Amino acid sequence: MTQTAPDDLEVLHDEEADRYLLRRGGDLVGTLAYRSVDRPGADTVNVFSTTISPAVRGQGLGEVLVRGALDDLRTRGTSVMASCWYVADFLDANADYQDLRADG
Repeated sequence: MTQTAPDDLEVLHDEEADRYLLRRGGDLVGTLAYRSVDRPGADTVNVFSTTISPAVRGQGLGEVLVRGALDDLRTRGTSVMASCWYVADFLDANADYQDLRADG
């Protein structure tokens, strides 16, 4: 999956490594890591880490990465548990993503 975001940002799914990548131009500027959770009858992942390169923090890139990843997970029919504080806060603040919660 490749999703184009504003300002030449791309959110890419690296399925082999269980992570999403945020690229600006050709540069990797962020990652969101997850792992599959064993839940009977449900496709669920636990997002445990979101990282943005220190040189580009404070520009809203974390939100671009999280939105891109969650939008892709939604298309896959995957529920989300968030042990990453940033993703948990994002879910709390955005009612339109509540359908992704594994516990809700």
